[in-house]
Amino acid sequence: MPVHGIEPEAPDGTGEGVERAAHVERGDRHEHAYRRRKAQHERKASSTRCSVSTETSSPNSTRALAISRTYRPLPATATLGDAGTSSTKARAGEFIDTNVYGAYVMLEATRQVNRGARFLQVGTDEVYGDVPFPEFPNEQAMLAPSSPYSAAKAGADHIALAFHRTHQMDVIVSRCTNNYGPNQYPEKVIPVFVTNALDGEPLPLYDGGTQVRDWLRVEDHCRALLLLLRRGVAGEIYNIGANQTPEVTNRELTRLILDCTGRPETLIRPVTGLRPGHDHRYAVDTAKVRALGWRPAEDLAAGIARTVAWYRENRAWWEPIKSGEYRDYYQK
Repeated sequence: MPVHGIEPEAPDGTGEGVERAAHVERGDRHEHAYRRRKAQHERKASSTRCSVSTETSSPNSTRALAISRTYRPLPATATLGDAGTSSTKARAGEFIDTNVYGAYVMLEATRQVNRGARFLQVGTDEVYGDVPFPEFPNEQAMLAPSSPYSAAKAGADHIALAFHRTHQMDVIVSRCTNNYGPNQYPEKVIPVFVTNALDGEPLPLYDGGTQVRDWLRVEDHCRALLLLLRRGVAGEIYNIGANQTPEVTNRELTRLILDCTGRPETLIRPVTGLRPGHDHRYAVDTAKVRALGWRPAEDLAAGIARTVAWYRENRAWWEPIKSGEYRDYYQK
């Protein structure tokens, strides 16, 4: 479920070293690119010296603390973790390291350097698991994550709220439904389907496309986050979502993309079965954030049309990505 944004970078470049712990989940993040950057960043960070009194001192803890001391963020916004459940079975350890330990690193750095800062933990609706129709879980609903990814995200939420209670920190947790928009990395369903359709390539549709997702344009998500930073209540959780009526299945989403790209439905390639831990329906009750005055500004049809236009006009960005190592990853 990715959100686009800008993260501060330390003058010496060490800010990049905590990318896995506190990046904003943008489309341009990807495993193979991260691994190449990681080696470079660790070499840069080797010259950094900083005193850190975390319970478990690590390179990421040290770098996070150094960045916090440089920028003293107010508010401090953390969006933690890998974006999505692709290869989730094989990458469970990475999700735990990034989401669970990464949340601790950023919270501890904030506690030590600027304890009064507002800390926004941006989570996912996937922590509620597979939601049967017609239920809409509110913020007090029991968590039932289905995959290691969503379980790790639930762990991050719990750690953030524990820092609020234990250390009286100004922490807020948000849980948003699926995002889409420009610059989203082509491993997610919408950019995969849009770019495949533009190239006349097949669109792999799993299990008949009956799964239901609540699609929110990324700008609407960002507006909700800014509102929470200004008006949210410390220690509270806020669900964010479009609440599309009627709900949209993956097959309906696929047809919408094909209409916007002018491609025929013959491009749909049925795929039998689902990924491990795949949920059929996501949905959330968004009354709490709406009570603060937030509403999504863009409906799905208009949002998809704008997204298709962006990918059509920005081939120079995504065509190099969809080659080489990407294709190897995509086949997984």
